[in-house]
Amino acid sequence: LRILEHWFALEPSTFALLVGAGALREQVTAAAATAGIAPRIVFAGVRADVPDLMQAAMDVFLFPSKHEGLGLVVIEAQAAGLPCVLSNVVPPEAAALPDRVRRVALDAPLPVWVAALRAALEQGRDPQAAARLERSVYAVDASVAAYAAAYDVAGPDLPATVAAMTTALAHRGPDRADRAAAVRPVRHRRRGPGRRRAGARPRRVRRDEHHRRVGHR
Repeated sequence: LRILEHWFALEPSTFALLVGAGALREQVTAAAATAGIAPRIVFAGVRADVPDLMQAAMDVFLFPSKHEGLGLVVIEAQAAGLPCVLSNVVPPEAAALPDRVRRVALDAPLPVWVAALRAALEQGRDPQAAARLERSVYAVDASVAAYAAAYDVAGPDLPATVAAMTTALAHRGPDRADRAAAVRPVRHRRRGPGRRRAGARPRRVRRDEHHRRVGHR
């Protein structure tokens, strides 16, 4: 909110769109009202159409997070073509398209954040961002191949298994369970000191359990 307050003082014709909800929602709303910036902020709450909002209602993605594991929403914003301004605690791996990401220290002065926002706005949207992401490690087929290799799936049938898993992920819907059944169960092979004892039967993961693991990035 302090970043937005400083920004609105310089750019009073702009708006901020806050998507999501949480325990601090009422506190944030009250703080915005106290600062006099509530009329410039749209509190959208939990939405199921975030990709559409990123495409139609946003010009820049601001993410001054204090704690983050990866920041999947940052990757989604990049896929939508948005320039992103992030805090320096967001892992570098979240910058799938580094030229679209600006990182700012959380304790940086507010003018530094405002300058990063202005530069991002001037950079504008990248209409080729989604196509570029399809060639990155975050593409569905690349992610499935990495999961399959990590779980040591299917041996010589790896290409066919990856193709089946990619198809299942790309077409998830009401009949998700039926498509998941097409994915072969995994044979876990331990390496190193914890290797499975000779003659022991490999653990099989249920097809639906395996699909959930692969589908969650």
